[in-house]
Amino acid sequence: MRAVTLALCALSVHASWTRKLQKRGGAARACQEEPSLTSVPKAFDRDECARILALFEEAKEEVDRRDAMGISRRNRWLPRDKWDSVRWVVERMLKRLPSLPQMDAENFLERHVEFVLLHEFREGDFFDWHVDSKPDDGKMRTQNVNVVLSSATDFEGGALQVGSANASLQLGDLHAYPAALPHKVHDITKGRRYTLVVATRGTIEGYWAAALRDYERLARELGEEHPKLHWILGEHLESIERPEEARRAFAASYRATPQKPQYARKFADDAAEKHAAGDLRGAAEDLGMATLVEPDDAEYRVDLGVVLWRLGDFVGAEEQLRAALERGAPEAAVRAGLSLVLADAGDARGAAAERDRAME
Repeated sequence: MRAVTLALCALSVHASWTRKLQKRGGAARACQEEPSLTSVPKAFDRDECARILALFEEAKEEVDRRDAMGISRRNRWLPRDKWDSVRWVVERMLKRLPSLPQMDAENFLERHVEFVLLHEFREGDFFDWHVDSKPDDGKMRTQNVNVVLSSATDFEGGALQVGSANASLQLGDLHAYPAALPHKVHDITKGRRYTLVVATRGTIEGYWAAALRDYERLARELGEEHPKLHWILGEHLESIERPEEARRAFAASYRATPQKPQYARKFADDAAEKHAAGDLRGAAEDLGMATLVEPDDAEYRVDLGVVLWRLGDFVGAEEQLRAALERGAPEAAVRAGLSLVLADAGDARGAAAERDRAME
């Protein structure tokens, strides 16, 4: 699929574009409620937050900067042999978050925790829209649990947008949300922000059906401002083997960017190369994406109609050529083409009618 081969390019554009939106107030326009986000204000006091931070003093700092993927952050992983030191933190989480599997903290750490991590975001850092769990990743990660470990006066920017909501970022706030729910950290403009992340595993019954509903809702509500939400939906649809719907989601992602005309032209140019090389099916696929990205462009419709005609898909060819007429394509040439399509489809009367109209 051509949409997939352009993924890295698209993600790079999406990362820079969504960050520009944030600087113009994108985060502030998030809705105030997100049904999949659970928040507990000040679940940990100042001294307890300092105690959590101290657990990572000896952990090795990992600088993770991948601009093409929209990632700039620092990680410190708590080794598994040190997990006993966070048992009291997990006990608090279990008490304040009844949606987590309820058991003693030791068993929860052993059976339900994938990793314990300290996130650090400094001035200029960010983490674009992403999900932390996918149906085919084999991790069975279902829930993210975060604790805010910085005072709101220690940094500026850095809103944690979870789905349609900006999570509160007061010291000690506790948040839980599905690992598959799209979320992002907007640009940090000053200072440093620390967050404890506990990745947990739970039941997956009904999990991915709920995730798909979230992807569709967020793409519908926020996708025009945040194109990557369409892309995330497309990746999920692709992973559950719904390729045509995935193509449409990828196209919606391209369509929501300022580079929409360039993307459509790139698909059309690739189609021309494949057509010249005799790869008609590849050309049809790329032209199909061009028409999804720029649905009102008559040229792409005509080209797709011609390729489908050559492939013997007369119904599809007629549909595209008539759509091109509706979008202002040269009538005489397109109706002449329609007459050939209808003739090959066995509709002699329709072919004659289109030929006559082409000569008017």
